[in-house]
Amino acid sequence: MNWLIIKNDFLRNKVINITLLMFITFSAILASVSIMMGVQTFTSISELYSKAQPPHFLQMHKGDIDQNEIDAFMSDYGNVIYWQSVEMLNVQGSSISIKHKEEIYDLSDNRLDIGLVKQNESKDLLLNSDHDVVSVADGGIGIPILLKE
Repeated sequence: MNWLIIKNDFLRNKVINITLLMFITFSAILASVSIMMGVQTFTSISELYSKAQPPHFLQMHKGDIDQNEIDAFMSDYGNVIYWQSVEMLNVQGSSISIKHKEEIYDLSDNRLDIGLVKQNESKDLLLNSDHDVVSVADGGIGIPILLKE
């Protein structure tokens, strides 16, 4: 009896039922795609963090530091497993010229602070878009794609 009602309703309202079926299918596809994108994003970020090993805590300091005092403090504090101090050279954007596709331009209108650091050996590594550790030739400077474009 129920199938007969459904069959008669479908035959009378074909356009409405097909439209409803299309919307239900489209919403199911959108839900599936959004779940897949969430999983891929989480997986990508997890892989990036496992390879780059960024710090859990970062403190920037301007001026002179006593590395021996920092090392003594950190070794006495039992909750810290690994630490490193990295020197950063702040550069004005107008001091850097970039050659890209036969054009030369500077970063004077850049709103980001530019800091040059040396590639670390084991933690907080600089990675390329394929999640491989960046190796820059001696005397060369690697810049992020954001600045290059």
